[in-house]
Amino acid sequence: MSRFSAESWRLTLAPDAWHLAGADASVVVPVGDDPAGALDALATLGDRTPVRKGRLAVEIADAWLRYLVIEWPLGLRGGAERAAWVSERFRAVHGVDAAEWVLGVDRAAQGTAALTSAAPRALIDAVTRFAGERRMRLTSLQGRFVAGYNRLRTGSYVVLDADLCADLGAFGLCRDGRLTLGMWAGGQWCRVRSLRVADGDAAPLLVRTLAGWLPAVTAEPGQPGGAGKVLVQGVDVERLMGTLPEGWRAQACGEIA
Repeated sequence: MSRFSAESWRLTLAPDAWHLAGADASVVVPVGDDPAGALDALATLGDRTPVRKGRLAVEIADAWLRYLVIEWPLGLRGGAERAAWVSERFRAVHGVDAAEWVLGVDRAAQGTAALTSAAPRALIDAVTRFAGERRMRLTSLQGRFVAGYNRLRTGSYVVLDADLCADLGAFGLCRDGRLTLGMWAGGQWCRVRSLRVADGDAAPLLVRTLAGWLPAVTAEPGQPGGAGKVLVQGVDVERLMGTLPEGWRAQACGEIA
C-alpha cells in the first residue's frame, strides 16, 4: 500500500488563508477574495510532498458561512418540501440564493427545529473537485462552530454529557475575529447567531446576545426556565462571571483545535 493511501489531511479555510496539513508537512496559501481559486495553489506541500490520496477533513471559518435555526411548520411532507422551506428561510433571513449556496441541515436533529448552514456553492464545488482530482476521500466538511460542538460531543474535551443534554444551554465559539453562539432548549437548537467581534469584546457580546434571546425562548409553552450553562471556547470565562443572566453559569471547554 502506498504511504499516501492512509494519509490523513486536514484542510482549513480561515478568513484570509487556506491551511493544509498532513503527517509530515503543512502549507498556508492566502485566499484574497477568491478562496475557491486559491485551492489550485495547494498542489504540493513545499517541494517534496505531493497532495494526493488519503482522508481529507475540511473545516471552514464561520466568516464564510451563514447559520440559521429552522423551525418546521406543521404539514410539511417529505424532503422536497423541507428543502424548499429551508431555501425560503435562508432567502428571507440572509438574502441567500439556493442556486449560489449549498444549504445543509443537521440530519440528526429531532423535533420541530434543526440547525442549518449555508456555504457558497463555488467554494463547496472547489473543495469537492480538489479532493476528487487528488483521489482523496472527503470524510467531513464542517463549519468552525459545528465542528467545535461536535468535538464536545465526541469527547475531545472534558465536558459532561449532562451539559450537552441539559434542558437549556448554549455553546459559544470565538475565533478568527468572530463569535458564533448557539442555544438549545427542550432538547433542540432554538437560536444561533454569528457576529464579528473586536478583541476583548467577545464576553460582553455573548452576554448581550444570550440575554436578548432568553425572554422569548423561556416564554414559549413547554420550555424550561431561565437557568442554564454556556460552554465556551475562545471566550474569557472570568469576564463572564457576574454578568451572565440570572442563574446561568459558564464553563471553558479547553483549547480550540
